[in-house]
Amino acid sequence: MESCTEREPEWDDGQRAWFLALGEFEKHSLCPVCGGLKAECQSIDAEGSFHVPPPTRCHRRTAIDLASKEYEGVKNRDALMFAAIPRGQRP
Repeated sequence: MESCTEREPEWDDGQRAWFLALGEFEKHSLCPVCGGLKAECQSIDAEGSFHVPPPTRCHRRTAIDLASKEYEGVKNRDALMFAAIPRGQRP
């Protein structure tokens, strides 16, 4: 006796249409540099209307950068993967 497994497609036609429409919107409406709306960031009227607040720090990335310095000079260092786990949690 043979068995046959039928799988449903991951997305139906409607979902595919929405994803295609989203792609078109992003391609035509979003700035490839900042990701904002082209109408806001590329308008002549927008010149001088933005300010940049001070940066915030990702403390997870800081911890990884500090820990990775210990491995400078290790062969194939770029292949090492580091994880930052909140204190008190086990890996």
